[in-house]
Amino acid sequence: MLAAGEVVNHYVYTQTDPVAQLEGWTTSWYIFAVYALIITILFAIVFKYKHNPNEIKTTH
Repeated sequence: MLAAGEVVNHYVYTQTDPVAQLEGWTTSWYIFAVYALIITILFAIVFKYKHNPNEIKTTH
């Protein structure tokens, strides 16, 4: 949560112009979306299911 606050502070609350603040929110959400995408890809790679058809045949 601290990193998210720093991102918002840097891109949003340092701006004085309302239009620049809205652009800062857009940038912040893109950063959060990219972070979530990276975590999703890493999760899929790390926890990939290793299917072994021979194991299924021997248990049934």
